[in-house]
Amino acid sequence: MNKNRDAHYVPAIDGLRAIAVLSVLFFHLGGWLPGGFVGVDVFFVISGYVVASAAAGLPATSFREFLLAFYARRLIRIAPALVGCLLVTMAVMACIVPVLPDGRLTEINTKTGLAAFWGISNVVLAAGSNDYWSAGSELNPFTHTWSLAIEEQFYLVFPFVYFMWLAGRRRLAKLFLVTAVAASLGAAIIYASQPVFSFYLLPARFWELGVGVGLFFFREQLLGVFRLAPAWFADLVAVCAMAALCCALIFTDSGRFPWPGALMPVVAVAALILVILARPEGLIPRMLSLRPMTATGKLSYSLYLWHWPVIVFGRWTSGMERPSESLIALALSFVLAYLSFRFVESPVRQLKGLSGYRRSALVATALSGVGICFAGAVGVAIARPVISISVTSDPLYWRWDGSWPSDTTHCTAARAEAGFGAGRLLIFKPQGCTTTTKSLFVAGDSHGRAYVAMLDLYARETGATVYLYGIPGCGFFNLRRRIEAEPAECQQFVKSVLSEIRGKAKPGDVLFLPGLRVARYPDITRGKAAVSKFVDDADDAVVTREAAYFLKPVVDSGVRVVVEAPKPALKSPPYRCFDWFNQSNPVCHPGLIVSRAEAEARRSVGMRRLGQLAAAVPGLEIWDPLPAFCAGDVCGSVDSHRPLLFDGDHISGYANKLLAADFNARFGAGLGSQNSSAGGGSESKY
Repeated sequence: MNKNRDAHYVPAIDGLRAIAVLSVLFFHLGGWLPGGFVGVDVFFVISGYVVASAAAGLPATSFREFLLAFYARRLIRIAPALVGCLLVTMAVMACIVPVLPDGRLTEINTKTGLAAFWGISNVVLAAGSNDYWSAGSELNPFTHTWSLAIEEQFYLVFPFVYFMWLAGRRRLAKLFLVTAVAASLGAAIIYASQPVFSFYLLPARFWELGVGVGLFFFREQLLGVFRLAPAWFADLVAVCAMAALCCALIFTDSGRFPWPGALMPVVAVAALILVILARPEGLIPRMLSLRPMTATGKLSYSLYLWHWPVIVFGRWTSGMERPSESLIALALSFVLAYLSFRFVESPVRQLKGLSGYRRSALVATALSGVGICFAGAVGVAIARPVISISVTSDPLYWRWDGSWPSDTTHCTAARAEAGFGAGRLLIFKPQGCTTTTKSLFVAGDSHGRAYVAMLDLYARETGATVYLYGIPGCGFFNLRRRIEAEPAECQQFVKSVLSEIRGKAKPGDVLFLPGLRVARYPDITRGKAAVSKFVDDADDAVVTREAAYFLKPVVDSGVRVVVEAPKPALKSPPYRCFDWFNQSNPVCHPGLIVSRAEAEARRSVGMRRLGQLAAAVPGLEIWDPLPAFCAGDVCGSVDSHRPLLFDGDHISGYANKLLAADFNARFGAGLGSQNSSAGGGSESKY
């Protein structure tokens, strides 16, 4: 039904919606409104009230009939615009967002988008430990669906409370609602120190929607206060509430959000809704009822859906750091929102024949439609490497988990992956060729995982079994911090891997320890080029003595221990700067090369510590891949237009192939048929 013809339509509430969506939009456009994220909390309160008010006309003959009527209305209202936005966003992401190895950085993007079809994207985001303010969230075009998921999950609880109200058990309904709101407030307070949980999940957010429902349940008592008071009192309350909301939108601290930061805006919006209902002729309600405000409010749902993908894709391409780009994104968001409202939202809601269908059929049809679109989105996700127009879709040159053809053997390597403590164990087992009893053990964080393609070649060309132990963020004797300074799971990982190697490794086996032994340029994912310290604060003697204590027994047992020397780090990530549509991105301005002098200077501390470690552990070997990344006085990411580094410090698939020849020749000699040609790396034996 058209809102304008609905006797219950309140224009000023659409004006509040306009404030909410514009606040979020201006916040996302580079922080134009520092506390604009509070707009989502404004939405929550409005939604709680509007849904409760709209449900008053639904049938109360039985709970089943009420439930079907409620979900039919909600699906018709929410699903078409949401599903359309998700499908288009998934397709655009598949085309222009870099195809990242192992899903790095955008690991959660596809999962979030698919989960959004079923209202659980907030759970996926929380499980991924990506807080709302992280770089990963800012580059995920589906992050904003967390709030829609909160509302959809709220709809699973709401009918049970509301049917009590419709069935005449109003005291019980009020008691249940007040108890649920109090419990949710308690959860928000208790989990305030766990921002991912409290921000994304319903238990700590239910109270905001519950306040909106409470406005409907207690409306007669609350409105009576305003109707009995003089008109100036309502105006005063409205002005104070609007001032409080404006303060929240400007000054709210994200570090204290949603508790206690959401309390003031929620109370302010609740007060504004009461004034709007009790005194619609007042100053603030009349301002909120102005045509530009109500028009924006009508577009608010579609505008919320579309503005975030527009901004995120702008960040992936042009960078969204120039005012002109922000203005273009703002205009494009309004255009897409209007098209969605005009050709998707409104036509579906105004279909004349819907009232003639059984509500169970409407719900089943709507869910089937969502399921079909979900299947289409899955297909797009699977086909992403094929339909992508990004150069990163080339799996051999960019992905480090690919499988390069060998010049010396047709042997294959079967891969098997399993859990190992808090990390993972990936095993490469040669098949179809002469094998050896020798093994290569590899331990590290993502920098170990970045050598998957090289390790795959090693297994095939030497016939040796390769064991790769890894856990993200847990370096293996990177000589940057003492083990005691690492998280508990990292400490346990190091000890578990060493125990595993002592039990499995035989004399002549190889233990390879890659890792990040030079500091990144900070915020490399977003292109900030400020220079950081070379390594974390630590004493040379302390970290080298500790590493020697653990590694010397391994060397003494006859195992060859090979430690990777620091590779160059870049100020800009190549995977974001190779496509024609992103080369002007400010992320790429620092450049994809550094001078050899700078690269050597940045790794000097790490090299010094490696030298001290090698002196303390006779027989320990240092493998230096730096020559492959440096030509003359310049170190960079490109060799004959092929990437050597994927991001600022992880090697590309092409670099895996380039380095494999040297690594296999040096550390696979005598194991099988290896390629003995010289590669890019060099070995030092101290």
